[in-house]
Amino acid sequence: MLFAGGLWKIYLSWQNRVFVSGTRLTVVAAQENPTLYSYSPSSRELTIIVIPKNTQVEAAGGYGSWSVGSLWDLGNQEGKGGEVLRNTVMKAFGIPVDGWVGPDGEDLFKNEALSFPVKVFKAISSGSIKTDLTFFDRLSLLSIGAVSSSRRGSLDLEAKGVLAKKRLPDGVEGFIIIPERGKIVFEELRDSALLNERKTAFVFNATGKAGLAGQAVQVVSTLGIRVIGAGKGEEKIEDCQIRVKEKDSGSISARKLSRIFGCRMITGGFTESASSDIEILLGEGFAKRF
Repeated sequence: MLFAGGLWKIYLSWQNRVFVSGTRLTVVAAQENPTLYSYSPSSRELTIIVIPKNTQVEAAGGYGSWSVGSLWDLGNQEGKGGEVLRNTVMKAFGIPVDGWVGPDGEDLFKNEALSFPVKVFKAISSGSIKTDLTFFDRLSLLSIGAVSSSRRGSLDLEAKGVLAKKRLPDGVEGFIIIPERGKIVFEELRDSALLNERKTAFVFNATGKAGLAGQAVQVVSTLGIRVIGAGKGEEKIEDCQIRVKEKDSGSISARKLSRIFGCRMITGGFTESASSDIEILLGEGFAKRF
């Protein structure tokens, strides 16, 4: 029974993994200044993006305006771990984020922080770090942590004009996001594996939440999928769906969208006027968490 239980856990870990093999892997680490680690397997380069803690954002999940440095504590108070931080970064910056690690997991990304045996133990040991990554996802982090210093680069959000200094309502100096700059700057995070597939997508907002489709469009575009349109969806769905044509059911673009947004993938069911390879339907459940 114990052996069968162990096999079942391994199977679930494989089935629920967030990382799609061969694609860019981006993880947010809940530090004082939340940090994104984005690894491209094609170029074997790691891009590091530090978000200043006093950056003002509209928190995912309908929690209102917060500083990004407070989102880890907010998520823990609400029993959601790093989900609020991950979804907020995606929504605010338009950057696809595969998963999150708590403050105790950032050492896995640093090539000098831990010896390799210790890093392996920390990555594979259940409960050693707070994260939504499965066993197999955590194994993928080992290759990221081994990236040499010469293949590590940083993206300075303020220097690139994505962030601008501003006196916040509480009188403290902080940062606000300039979305239009982000659309240009984050093009360098596009995934070559998805770009090579050349899939197109149409986004439907089947909720009453204004702007939801536009926020999703930016994430999809940064992934490397060409969005050919967005509009209001008439069909009511509980959460969200990624609809694909039979010929695209095994595409990495569809699988990546499903994992990033946490949506069920369905073959068929396209609208009569469908002209895209993939349709993304956003329902009320998605709106509540995003």
